Order: sequence, then C-alpha cells, then structure tokens
Amino acid sequence: MRPAGTPIWRSDSPRRPAMPLAWMIALACLCIATWQGVEWQIARWPHPRADQLRAAAAIAKAAQEEIARTKARRQLLQPETLDPNRTGLIGPDWSETTTTLGDAQAKRTATNPDLAAAIARILVGLELRPGARIAIIASGSFPGANIAAISAVEILGLTPVIIASLGSSMFGANDPDFGWLDMETAVRRAGIWQARTSVVVLGGESANGGGLPATGRDRLIEAARRNGFEPILAQDLSDLKRRVMTMIDASAPEGVVALINIGGAVLGIGTCLDAYALPSGLITRKLACDRGVSGLVQDIAAHDRPVLHLLNIKRLALDWGLPHDPIPLPTIGENRGIYGRLPLSPDIH
Repeated sequence: MRPAGTPIWRSDSPRRPAMPLAWMIALACLCIATWQGVEWQIARWPHPRADQLRAAAAIAKAAQEEIARTKARRQLLQPETLDPNRTGLIGPDWSETTTTLGDAQAKRTATNPDLAAAIARILVGLELRPGARIAIIASGSFPGANIAAISAVEILGLTPVIIASLGSSMFGANDPDFGWLDMETAVRRAGIWQARTSVVVLGGESANGGGLPATGRDRLIEAARRNGFEPILAQDLSDLKRRVMTMIDASAPEGVVALINIGGAVLGIGTCLDAYALPSGLITRKLACDRGVSGLVQDIAAHDRPVLHLLNIKRLALDWGLPHDPIPLPTIGENRGIYGRLPLSPDIH
C-alpha cells in the first residue's frame, strides 16, 4: 500500500533534455514548406473536367462578343467609361425599364467568362444525369451571369429551362431597345447556343412590372413580344408563381433537378422578410420564409434540390477566386482556382 504523501508516479531515470528551440523552429518551417509545396503542386494539376470548363467559358465569351457586335451595329453600346471591356453587357444608369439601384462594378465582374467555368465546376460536383433539366431564373439585372449559367448548363449536356425576368437594376440589360431577350435571341441566331427562354415575367415589384412607370411596363411587354413571347401577367405573386410552375412543368415533365437563380428577382427570392439575406452560392438545405410569399428558391430547396443563388457577385467573386471588376478580362483557362484541382471554397469542388 502506498505510504501517504508519496507521489502517484515517480521516475528515478534522468529527464531527457528538451529539443532545442532552433530545431523546433526549423522543423516547423519544414512542415509548412512541405504543406505549401504539396498544395502548389496540386494546384498545377488540371481539374478532371478542365476541357469542359474552358469550353463553357469560351461559349460565354462568344456570346458576349456577338451581343457587343449587334449593339455596336445599332449604336447601342455604352461609353467606355461604363463598359471598358466592350462586352455589350452593361446598360445605362437609368431608363424606363430600370427597376432598382445597381452597382456597375458588380455588373462588370459578372461579365468575366471564367464565371461560366466556375458555375460548370459546381454543376459537375452535383453529379447530375445527362439531359437533366435545370431551371434558370435569368434576371435582366445580370446578363453576364445569365450567359455564364446558360453556357455552363449546355456544355455539360444538361437542359436549361429558362425563366426570364425582364426588369433590370441599373447597368444591366435595362436598355429598352435591347434587353435580355434581345441578347438571347442574337446569341441563339448566331448558333452559339440552342437555349431559348420558356417563361417570361416582367420583374419589378411582385414580378409583374410593379414600381415601373406605365411606359416602362409597356416597353417590357413590347420587348417580350418582338422576341416571340407573351409575358405572364397576374394579380399577385402567388398567382404568378403558380402559373410559372405550370409552364415549367410543361417544359420539364420529369421535374427540374436544380435551380440557378440569378439576381434578386422577386419570383426567385420571394417577399420573405429575410429574402435579401439568403446566402449566395450553393444552397443544399431547406430555407425558411418569414412573413411573406416564398420564391422559387425556397420552393425548390424545400424539395431537397440544390439551388445556386447568384446575387452578391462581389462576395462570390472573392469566394471563388475571380477578380473584381477586371480590366481587361482574364484569359480563359489561366485561373488555377477555377481550372485547377485544388478547391478554393466549399462551393467549388
């Protein structure tokens, strides 16, 4: 039995000397250098689907070049101070079809063709079956992101079901003489993609042209009709959403497997109290809607289908390793964070 006061454990062997501090520092530096070297080497390896990612970006670039050529012929390009890269995707600061305030730098950031590659990379990670239908809410506010999403979906052999919301915030597709549907028509006629919008709504308050002057609402209806569409008009958001879903079901009898929501269209984010607090990027969980009418983002997420929400473009660019407001636009394929194997954020696998 242990006598009182004696230690529980005792060693009579001499204590070994501690590792010298200089050795510890050297070992730590070696570990850090090894880790950095491995990451650098992995980053040099291309993504397994890098060819498709580059192809998506190339389609997006070809689309914007066709739009720029068409607008240049019609003398509708904005001045270089607004559109220094001459993308044709930047609109005026105000027009009759302008719904809300907007940020020119965010709109220019979305014109980077590498955004199409980033979206394609996320879709690859979802492992969707070939031909699966993906709903895309294409907002007039971000034509660059619309082009990126459609290019990504088509190059991966998926089928886009496009819902066009025509109203636009400042510096988007808010030129009444050449709005989003005019852009889509120009690209399709040039044979750059096959996609064609399935459903058209006016956008604005209640997605029904609310908040626009009567002349602006008329101009949006005129834009839809000159491109061969009849926009859905309804008394309120709930009725509008029901009619939109009927048309989506007709275009996708087996249902859509995912949603890409671009911008802050009411049809997409609804009138929920926290609608503008929705997280940007990939959403794979159910979303609550407090004191309002849910949008398609919440409705699709409620059925356990992934939603890619593209609204806070500046934040997304930071998270995804895309440059903010680049002048000139980057060369396709050079961004290792997009085209390489190493993930830079939880959204890009």
